[in-house]
Formats: sequence, structure tokens, C-alpha cells
Amino acid sequence: MSTTPANPPASAPPPAAPETGTPTGETLPESTQLSPSETLTLAQALAEIERQKGFARTWETRSKENHAKAVKFDESVAAQLTKEEALAAQLAEMQGKLTAREQADEAKRLAAEVAQTHGVPVSALRGTTLEELEAHALELKALIPVTPAAPPAQGQGPVGDPIGGEAQITSAADLDNMTPQQIEAARKAGKLDALMGITTS
Repeated sequence: MSTTPANPPASAPPPAAPETGTPTGETLPESTQLSPSETLTLAQALAEIERQKGFARTWETRSKENHAKAVKFDESVAAQLTKEEALAAQLAEMQGKLTAREQADEAKRLAAEVAQTHGVPVSALRGTTLEELEAHALELKALIPVTPAAPPAQGQGPVGDPIGGEAQITSAADLDNMTPQQIEAARKAGKLDALMGITTS
């Protein structure tokens, strides 16, 4: 028998050279390829991953803190705007009241002026503008009957004593303080008529 095997075992294929390309077969640029001195061990790679995770956690924490601060800031800005809006609304309301009051005062002044000019009562006038008040005053004036003026006294005959005339002397005690000339003048003026019992018709 022969000692040589019939079929020698097939030799294993030679190890493939490390690929320097991308999964699509493209070659990486020189700057991204690692030189043999830059290759990392598995332990170093895991340590670098953990270090990067630490950075990521730090930035995530800061991001959450900043988000919370931003939310609080937005809330404070919204609250400030709400206060400012409330103050603006209050200011607008007060300005509206002031304007209404000024308009009412002006309407009263105009009504008094028109009433005096046309001789109508202020309380009867309606309107807020001068034109409205004037028009209403003319309407009212047309409704008020005109009282004719009294005829002049000239040429109407003798004029009587003034109404109310001289005060009458009604007691003898009043005569005690008068001189004889004053008593005679009072008699002639008719001031003693009531005391003397003289009646005038």
C-alpha cells in the first residue's frame, strides 16, 4: 500500500487583506483611514464610548435644565404680558370714562348756552351736538305760546301810587318820636290814614 493520500487536504484560503473601503466599495479618504499606530484596542474603544456617553448624559441634563428654565421664563413672560394686558385694558376703560365725562360736560355747557340764547328750559333740550340742540330749541320755541307784552303806561290815564307805597304809622307811640313838622308831612302823605281811621277806596 501506498502511504500518500489519494487527495491531499485542500489548503485554507489565504487570509483576506483588510478592506479599506466603505460597505459600498468606495475608498475612504486618506485623512479618515487609521494608521496602524492609531488603531484602538477593544478596551480603549469601550472606554471611549463610555466617555462619549458621559458627555451625552451631561449635555442631556443641561438641556433638560435649560428647557425647564426656558419654560419658566416663557411662563413669566406670559404672566407679565397678562399683567400688561390687564393694565392696558384698565387704562383703556379709564380713558373711555374720561372721554364720556368730557363729552357729557360739553353737552351740558352747549345745552345751557342754547337754552339761554333761545329762551327755553335746559331740562327740555335733547341732543349732544350744537346743531341737535339748536334744532330742538327751535322746535320747542315754536310750541311755547308767546305772551304779548303789556301796553305801555303812557297815555293810559293817571298812574296810582306805587304798589306797597309808604309804610303806615299804626300806633301813637310812633308819633312820640316825631316832630310836629314830620307828623304833618306824614298826614299829607297818607301815612296816618290807618291811625286816623280813614279808608281809601
